[in-house]
Amino acid sequence: MRKTIEIPNGDVTALISSIDNLFKSGIKLPVKILYSINVSRNKLLSSAKSADEVRLKLVEMYGEQSEDGKNTVVSEANMAQFQKDYMELMNTKTEVEVRMIMLSALEAIGEMQAVENLHVFMEYLIEDDLNE
Repeated sequence: MRKTIEIPNGDVTALISSIDNLFKSGIKLPVKILYSINVSRNKLLSSAKSADEVRLKLVEMYGEQSEDGKNTVVSEANMAQFQKDYMELMNTKTEVEVRMIMLSALEAIGEMQAVENLHVFMEYLIEDDLNE
């Protein structure tokens, strides 16, 4: 089932990380569920890219060239304002269309407990159809 979720930019990154950890775990999931998760991951990556582009603009805005000229570094004088703006960016909600997974379809839920950041995955991509 497709659903548009409203999610803070900071949680987008955590959700992508959770999905990547799930894929690396080797847990066997049905093909349709793997496909749905991967489609959602690709949509989330697009959203994360937009947030990262703004983060880079903040670094440019508040940063200075490093001594070797290879990097832009946020100076201590500008760090407080950079952090404030960065936190505002991470707390800004974005809408992403994802494919929800029914809890009843997840036979491997017990195995998934060891996956890092599983709570983020469960919060945004799992629809509880067992308690209806």
